[in-house]
Parts: sequence; structure tokens; C-alpha cells
Amino acid sequence: MVYCAAGSRSSSAAEQLKKMGFKNVYDLDGGMTAWRETGKKVAK
Repeated sequence: MVYCAAGSRSSSAAEQLKKMGFKNVYDLDGGMTAWRETGKKVAK
């Protein structure tokens, strides 16, 4: 599972991990910004 603030950097990282042979790669669509906008909790 990878994530970043907005989703673009984690998307690139996820693709790189897949190219390296990792099979179960997940990227948080929209990043933490989208997560917060849906009202989900964030632990500090």
C-alpha cells in the first residue's frame, strides 16, 4: 500500500513496484487529500 498527499507520486511508485515484480500493490486513489475529504479519520 502506497499513498501520498494527492496521489500522483504514489501512483508512480506503485507502477515502479509492479515493474519490480510485486504482485499485490495498492495505491490510495486521490491520496490523503481525497481520504480526508470523504471524512475518514487520520491518526497522527
